[in-house]
Amino acid sequence: MLPFLFFFSFLITIAAQAQVGIGTGRPQSSAQLDVTSTTRGMLPPRMTMAQQTKMASPMEGMVVYCTDCTPKGLYNFDGTTWNALVNKGNATGDMQYWDGTRWIMIPVGYPLGVLQLSESNIPFWSFTIGSKGPAGGIVFYDKGAYSNGWRFLEAAPGDQISGALWGCSEMHIPGASGLAIGTGQANTTAIVNSCSTAGIAARICDDLVINGFSDWFLPSRDELNVMYKERFTINGFATSRAQLPSFPYWSSSNVQTGFATQSAYGQRFNLGEQNLYDKSDNMLLLRAIRAF
Repeated sequence: MLPFLFFFSFLITIAAQAQVGIGTGRPQSSAQLDVTSTTRGMLPPRMTMAQQTKMASPMEGMVVYCTDCTPKGLYNFDGTTWNALVNKGNATGDMQYWDGTRWIMIPVGYPLGVLQLSESNIPFWSFTIGSKGPAGGIVFYDKGAYSNGWRFLEAAPGDQISGALWGCSEMHIPGASGLAIGTGQANTTAIVNSCSTAGIAARICDDLVINGFSDWFLPSRDELNVMYKERFTINGFATSRAQLPSFPYWSSSNVQTGFATQSAYGQRFNLGEQNLYDKSDNMLLLRAIRAF
């Protein structure tokens, strides 16, 4: 009987004080529950995301620790959805934005990248001319909007070889006649599929892998000209015979008709003139690019 009376008396005391202290006999006056310790922490309920979302009728304000959410940590129920109390980043420069319901992480962008807003006011990292591209090269062209799967052109960090033949002399490759910006990839694919010669310019670019990216190609005539205009942004081009015996760069554009079918376009990077060069008699330089 006495233990029961003692426990009943204890409950009455707690109710009268309207406060509970754990580890302290004097809880703070503004706290309903005061847990005091210098050697131990307090553990909330721990559960998986599946367990958390299957909870029956959670009360607004409920807090749990989610063990397999992204990010892991404390989550609060706001009456409608579970929200991370601390949405931690993983790298210096990570940011967050409010999507109307919860905080969303934006991973850090590339050096000199541009943070933009979409039409629906969603922030995203974009690129600017001269910024580092996803493959570690230099962004040198922006067509202004994504179409056909790409918007930017990125040049490889350096030349691929000190000299290579274009290949397939006196053989016109119809699929490699594109001159415009955006045709270099199709040109390169056509050359590789039509000309089996090893070590030619297009095949070197097509086989290239840099930082895990294997979608490099030999630029078209007009893509090569944009590279010339941005040569000081990209850097590393040969611009004089003092640097290399033959310093023009190959494009992937071969001539379409007439006797010039044995030739393809190349460009010197000192004054920028574009000329026709015999496919099998000239060892020109290469700088691969990729679209993304």
